[in-house]
Amino acid sequence: MEKEYFRLTTIPTPDMIRPKPVLQQWLSILHDKMEKQEVSYEYYSNQMRAIRQDLTVQHIHDDFTVTVYEEHARSALCNNDMNEFNRCQTQLKDLYQRGLQSQNEIEFACYQLLYGMFSQQHLDCNAMLQSLKVEQLSDPRIRLVLSVCVALRREDSAGFFALWDRSDIPFECRHFMKQFFRRVRTTALQSVFFT
Repeated sequence: MEKEYFRLTTIPTPDMIRPKPVLQQWLSILHDKMEKQEVSYEYYSNQMRAIRQDLTVQHIHDDFTVTVYEEHARSALCNNDMNEFNRCQTQLKDLYQRGLQSQNEIEFACYQLLYGMFSQQHLDCNAMLQSLKVEQLSDPRIRLVLSVCVALRREDSAGFFALWDRSDIPFECRHFMKQFFRRVRTTALQSVFFT
């Protein structure tokens, strides 16, 4: 079941690719190992990349694929691996646009908004907002994340840290907000020293 991720340079042979039932079983085992902290994040991420690669090679785009990308994205976020997070969330956007449904679309919409602020891609944030349905825009979790985005955009460090102190920060957004600490603190110090 275990397989190292490696960059494919040729078309893989069938014996190199694990079928979906094996991938499902391995994901369950891997998830348990990660939850029990029996493996490092680096090992886990390598294994998840190998699972994703096997799914891609077999052109499997289904609910299981969504689950794999969502789980890997969350773990990457919690381990400050923003590059891997971005790879996963980019694929998730594509999977959602293909019509694959997930109970976690609000969660990942929140992450996409914060990632747009993190990468300073404000046009991406605007496009993301325009793609949301009315009921998604009125969701209190989206509203809270939008408040965080507004505080960041306005360079409102007091507002940002007031939001940080709230107990209702949804999903893993608190991990995401940590990514902004240096930027927000630097802005706050500059406003103190240069005004």
